[in-house]
Amino acid sequence: MSIERRELDRRDFIAVSSATALAGSALAMPLRSTASTGLAQSPSGSPASRETVSVLKTPKDSYQIRVKGATIDFNLVPMNSQIAEDCGEKVAYSSVRPDAVVLASPISCLVGIVGLALDGSPRVPRIVWDNREHQFWEGFEGTYEPRNVVVNAPRVEVTADKSAVEVSYYYIANFVKTTITSRFADPPFAEYKCMWDTTITVENLTGKVLKNYLQFFACYHQAGTNYYWDSSNEIKPCPGGGFNASPDAETIQMVQASPYTVHSNRYKRDHQIVFFQYKKPLLISQRQPWFGGLQHVMLVDPRTCATVTTWEQQARDHTVRPPKGDFQVGESFTSRVRHVITAADTVSDLEKIWGHFEQSL
Repeated sequence: MSIERRELDRRDFIAVSSATALAGSALAMPLRSTASTGLAQSPSGSPASRETVSVLKTPKDSYQIRVKGATIDFNLVPMNSQIAEDCGEKVAYSSVRPDAVVLASPISCLVGIVGLALDGSPRVPRIVWDNREHQFWEGFEGTYEPRNVVVNAPRVEVTADKSAVEVSYYYIANFVKTTITSRFADPPFAEYKCMWDTTITVENLTGKVLKNYLQFFACYHQAGTNYYWDSSNEIKPCPGGGFNASPDAETIQMVQASPYTVHSNRYKRDHQIVFFQYKKPLLISQRQPWFGGLQHVMLVDPRTCATVTTWEQQARDHTVRPPKGDFQVGESFTSRVRHVITAADTVSDLEKIWGHFEQSL
């Protein structure tokens, strides 16, 4: 039997002890919420004002995470077709580099956040966020190859202080190891409907220097206009087709010279691939009913962000890179991405949201 989000209420969720470390481990007793209705949450959040977070393993081999005001679904099984209908994205394959070796590669592996439902709002109709997709370096085009490897050491647990649920795993593609850790907790500010952070750590195990290394992460959504914070200090709509924004002209030149551009040109059809400069690396959705009439804002660590990207107005993506340039042998670097559901209509709104994020880095 599948689990339908709209049929769930709090007694359906199960609190997991902090000792429950591995995905699929036994779950503990039913949750009884102690949250106080209407009490504003502060950043420090006293236990009395905080809803007990919880996680439920579903019959579809995914996890439903409960925080104050929202339910988030996380999938750790590559190509898990059981959840395709729930997240609005099908498992799919494609022939990559048909001019050379025909490689049937997954173009949709569904690993990551595959569901979001805010209390009192409809479920997000299409969502695969923080999803591994591509990696590139000079002389190497790794289109979709991170999706072609297994998820290792999946871990889902409630933190020792019971304030958050952490999900982590790693994968190794082309001898580059990537570790993903996502932390879900009650929103720290009253104006946030939902918020979580994803930490990405990448390690070079190839035994060689990877020049101009890039790794690309997807954030699929239902088609609609996205916005970015332009270097002119204005909020501007992202053009259709392939939109990229980077911190400076030097980074734009590096990305344009990368196999990333070979990949983009393969799929662009009649679309243009354009580059702009951002003031801060973030993307903003339209106001949507499934966000409670608010917006989704994705913020990326500025120390490691090469691009924020949209594709045909149906993805809020980003690309990370080593902060010191080329990816040295045995080196690792860490990036962070934040997802916030809140109001983001003005530059003043963005300054406040960005200030919260920057303080956490």
